[in-house]
Amino acid sequence: MIIVEEKLKKFVLPSRNNLIIHTNVLEVFSFYRQRSLTDSESGGFLLGYQNLTTNSIIIDDLSVPQKKDFKNPIRFIIRDSGHKKKIQQAQKGGSFFLGTWHTHPQNFVSPSFIDISDWKESIKKEKPAADLMVFVIVGRQDIGVWVGDNEQKKIMRIREKL
Repeated sequence: MIIVEEKLKKFVLPSRNNLIIHTNVLEVFSFYRQRSLTDSESGGFLLGYQNLTTNSIIIDDLSVPQKKDFKNPIRFIIRDSGHKKKIQQAQKGGSFFLGTWHTHPQNFVSPSFIDISDWKESIKKEKPAADLMVFVIVGRQDIGVWVGDNEQKKIMRIREKL
């Protein structure tokens, strides 16, 4: 029997705990990656939980683009109720809303002014199932992860744990 080691991505949170992105989520990111400048942006909600023992944040599921979402090569807006239905379905299995993800047609990602404005609004209005709200941008060659802290009103990029 061949055992395939599951590959996760781990990032270091400001608290020095881990943010872990499961393999199945990474595979979906790869599927929706913008391979050319004419591909539309994609995105959705990040789902998972905060481990109460380790305080690590685990992303184990996500919603994917739906028919009624707005998408073009430089913008993605969640408009379809399928995303909220995905959250309700995931809650039955112990996963909850943690934040959002979307793609950019860049090799190495950085948030746009619109991204940062949206994120600041989100940390004021939304209630994630963890101490921090998570924002992921999937680029052609990398994945950028930011966390938003409502108490300190700060958004900071976190780095992959090597």
